[in-house]
Amino acid sequence: MIETDTVTNEIKASCCTTWEHPAARLLLGDHLHPGGRALTAATVDSVGAVAGDVVLDVGCGTGSAVRLMQERGIRAVGIDLSERATSAAFDAGARQLVVADGERLPFSSTSMDGSTVECVTSLFTDKQRAFGELYRVLKPGGRLAMSDVALEKPLPTLLEGAAARSCCIGGALSVRGYERALSDAGFEVLRAVDHSDALIATIEQVRRRLSLFEVTAVASGFDLSGLGVSSEALETGRTVAAMLVEEVRNGVLGYTSITARKPGPGPSRDE
Repeated sequence: MIETDTVTNEIKASCCTTWEHPAARLLLGDHLHPGGRALTAATVDSVGAVAGDVVLDVGCGTGSAVRLMQERGIRAVGIDLSERATSAAFDAGARQLVVADGERLPFSSTSMDGSTVECVTSLFTDKQRAFGELYRVLKPGGRLAMSDVALEKPLPTLLEGAAARSCCIGGALSVRGYERALSDAGFEVLRAVDHSDALIATIEQVRRRLSLFEVTAVASGFDLSGLGVSSEALETGRTVAAMLVEEVRNGVLGYTSITARKPGPGPSRDE
């Protein structure tokens, strides 16, 4: 048990290190996930929250979803395992932030009107526990809106391993797998929407920025080794990006948003 916990903690620490790195925002932007602000807004809309509702954002990162909900008068609560990320989120204007593990939510049962989980479910090492915790803290009738990478078929060997997990791929489930896990936790799945076009756009953006980064460094005489980066690593990154785009087009990878509801009486929402 101790050995298992150690491995799990190492995986979580690796994920935090990946997403805390300045390169993550350089390559992906402030929202750190496909679809950017538009998909975040759609995810918040799916929760059906109104001003005054308390909505939990699990894996809040730099706080983009929390800030958007604050703008709407929603009492957003952000939680993230990374103290550095929550500090950055606070500096950017997000409030009500908690440093904690999404698989062990430090909130009372039935204390939340809704929850959003963007590009984080794939990073959970115990997804059933995470969904169980979300079910616990939601009020009856409360909605969970999640979006994440979906893995429908096995990946090529080059795209597997610890790095794949840190980048949301290695720990991803199929769309049906997410739906099954939600149902097993007690949720009623309302709908799933495919956003694979947004995933392709994000990967292509990363590939372009990797090329721009190298060209700019070479033109300015900047030594990439000082950042622990080599031209070979950048080339590998572009190769992997090209492979990922092909896997999305072949239906191996995708990006989906799923809305689910905790059964019970609650405010009437449009389905």
